[in-house]
Amino acid sequence: MACVYVLWSSSLQKRYVGRSSGAAEARLRQHNQGHNRFTRGGIPWILVYSEEDLDHKSANTRERFLKSGQGRKWLDQQLPRFSRKAHITNSERCRSGCPPEADPPSAETGTLVVRLTDNTNGLRVCSVE
Repeated sequence: MACVYVLWSSSLQKRYVGRSSGAAEARLRQHNQGHNRFTRGGIPWILVYSEEDLDHKSANTRERFLKSGQGRKWLDQQLPRFSRKAHITNSERCRSGCPPEADPPSAETGTLVVRLTDNTNGLRVCSVE
């Protein structure tokens, strides 16, 4: 049996889609221990989605879909908090009603956290965690 999983790195603000012949949680530990060169720079990763108990062919097909344009769009819709589209410019922030500050995250309530930072172009960037 195999699984397909989606990880999120708050430090990189990126998702990683992968598959494994074992459990997603075990693979997450390997990513966070730096065993994968591609994900090493984004530690710590968190598991935000998984599909378990797939046969290897189905897992490969599903992983390829989730990495495609339509798959990324589907993930954006299913996991809006874990999307790069959560980053918006200052002018978009004003139109969307993005608050200038938010409280620190709360693990108990799953509070949405909004952070404003300046990017290299001098634009204010609103990131949602």
